[in-house]
Amino acid sequence: MQWLQAYNVDGQAVRTIYATLASTFPVIDTWELAANDLLLVASRKPVVYDAAKLRARIAEEPYRSALAFTWRAVDLEGVLGHFVASSPFARHIADVEQGRLNLDDQTLVEFGFARMSADNVALSGKDIRKLARQRSEHRPRGFSGPVDWSRAE
Repeated sequence: MQWLQAYNVDGQAVRTIYATLASTFPVIDTWELAANDLLLVASRKPVVYDAAKLRARIAEEPYRSALAFTWRAVDLEGVLGHFVASSPFARHIADVEQGRLNLDDQTLVEFGFARMSADNVALSGKDIRKLARQRSEHRPRGFSGPVDWSRAE
């Protein structure tokens, strides 16, 4: 998991972060933690989402209270309202970057946040959500079971 500040950051830094994660993890789902705070969930294997199991877990403590407090989510659709982009979205960004990675001896994103600190034209979580929706990559893949997607949106 990688937290990503999606405010006051240039698009190049965000793309480099996606590409760097994708160089090791073929699956990356993007979730919104709070306004413009993203969580990139990376995995070597596809994530399987089972609606029935998730609904049961969300109804249990401490998840029920934690989700209500942090995301104001009381059901599966509320949780899915925080899903931003599926793995093909991250893969597309990584492919566009063509190997541009952030490495220990090549810290490309180090100043990506500072460069945008006084700029109002930075990339935001809202921009990422909009692009994922345009590409029809705004829902989790590998989902089984009924979900009221209109409520999630």
